[in-house]
Formats: sequence, structure tokens, C-alpha cells
Amino acid sequence: IYVGHERENLNFIKISPPHESSLENNSKYMVNNMQNFNERLSLLHCMQICNKLSEWLGLEERYRISKRGVTIVEDSVGVRIPTEEEWMRAAKAGDPYVFSGSINPKLCAWYEDNANKATAPVQKLQPNRLGLYDMSGNVYEWVWDTEILDEEYEFTGESKYTSKPRVDPIVDKSSPSRVVRGGGWSDGAQNT
Repeated sequence: IYVGHERENLNFIKISPPHESSLENNSKYMVNNMQNFNERLSLLHCMQICNKLSEWLGLEERYRISKRGVTIVEDSVGVRIPTEEEWMRAAKAGDPYVFSGSINPKLCAWYEDNANKATAPVQKLQPNRLGLYDMSGNVYEWVWDTEILDEEYEFTGESKYTSKPRVDPIVDKSSPSRVVRGGGWSDGAQNT
């Protein structure tokens, strides 16, 4: 899986075709463009990045991508997108905090009160106990699970990860939507 430091634009350009960033059309923040997070990446694009990272590490690709769709190579140990449960456990790092790394969002999350209406430079706020930065706020992160909105798995943020065991990942093949986690720079603190 790949739950690590999110990629800044400068490193990302080396492995990826052009992509959109909120900074590209905002000259006030242009100076920081290459140090800021990537955003607006499709799930497919993220799978391509996982495959590229697998290649660099000498591992078999996790995703077979063709014009007809994506096939998951189940027995591959290549880099993959984390499940929602894996992402949440990495973000929480065993701490009781609401945000990844602190009880105070200003210390660990870029959100509407401190992000200046754009993505912010990477690793400028404090990490969580596992040393992972920017898991709260700045940009949303894809996880493998699909959205299932029912009473048992209502998205409350707490009971889903602390009480009854569940299947990980939750994938409903009839659901067109994948889950994103972490919140973004334009969200209020409660959504990061």
C-alpha cells in the first residue's frame, strides 16, 4: 500500500503527465506551485502512479490498466491504494485526536482558516505519531473502498473504526463512487 508523504508537484512531475492544481490559475501562489500538493487526480491516475512506484521498487504492478478497464493483480505485492480502514489507522496513528497529529487543527491540517484558498507546501505542519504529514486537510486522498450509505456503515467518523469488525475493504461493485478521506484546503476544520 502507499500511505506515505503525499507527493509535492516537483517530485510528482517526474512520474506523471500534466495535472491540474488550484495554483496554476492563481499567480499570488504561483511561487509555491512546485512545493504544493497535487490535486484533482483521478483514481485511475493514482493507480498509474502506484504502478510507477512499484516499477521503481522492482515490484510487480498491482493494477493492469487497459482501454477496457482495470484488473487488480491480487497476488501482487506492488504499491496500491490503501483501503479506508488502512488509511484511517495510519492517519489516527493510535492517538485519540480528531485530527491526524493533534487535537488542534491549526497544528496539523491545512483547511479554510489557514490555507489561503489553495494547497499549501508539504510537511510544514506537525506529523502524526507515525511521522505521516498532511493526513488532515490540504487535499483529499483516494481510498479503495466504495461509498455505501446505509445505517450500519453511516459515515460518522468514529463508530466505523472502533466498534464491530467489518470487511476491509468495503467494495460495492454497483456503487459508482469511491471514498476520499482527509479533507481539503477549502473545508472547515470539522471536515478534515
